[in-house]
Amino acid sequence: MESQSLLLSPEKKQEKMKLAQQKAMEVERFKYEKLGPQGELYKKQAELLQPVIDKINAAIKKVGEEEGYDMIFDGSAGILYANPGMDITQKVLDELNSGKSKK
Repeated sequence: MESQSLLLSPEKKQEKMKLAQQKAMEVERFKYEKLGPQGELYKKQAELLQPVIDKINAAIKKVGEEEGYDMIFDGSAGILYANPGMDITQKVLDELNSGKSKK
């Protein structure tokens, strides 16, 4: 590219630079459309995860109703301390593994 640069007129150099900038912008736009926060990858991931999330929520609801819980918290959502005896994770996993949970 540098050897070509010596042979090009200033106008051609300008044109090549502009073309390179346009290509770089196209690449960035493509990356954003595919990988950005509302891009195709994000949407596909959400679409594929939704049935799994629905099954997990159904299992949590069933265990909560059967065990008489008024509330169930997500342990990863900022709970500073909870009695380990209150953890129903294994019950929810057992429910999921039983295949009985429906939406």
